Amino acid sequence: MLREGLRTEDHPGIVFRSGPGGRRAGLIGGPDVWEVVRAIPGPKLGPRNRLDAIRDRMGLTADQVTIALQYYAEHGPEVDGWLL
Repeated sequence: MLREGLRTEDHPGIVFRSGPGGRRAGLIGGPDVWEVVRAIPGPKLGPRNRLDAIRDRMGLTADQVTIALQYYAEHGPEVDGWLL
């Protein structure tokens, strides 16, 4: 709980949810962080176009995508565990 509390302070817009596989990070009112990461298109698109593609595909705001990707940048190995 302490770890999650510190992470939500560091990453406003992130919450933690319980599920059959355990607790995971997600966007407030949105998908889990791993779902946003999974939606990242291939390297043919530039960074800005990738953000727009994720936003359009998932119906998220640019801020929500940025929050999820910033969380992933700091806690990638944890999120990667959900992608397997």
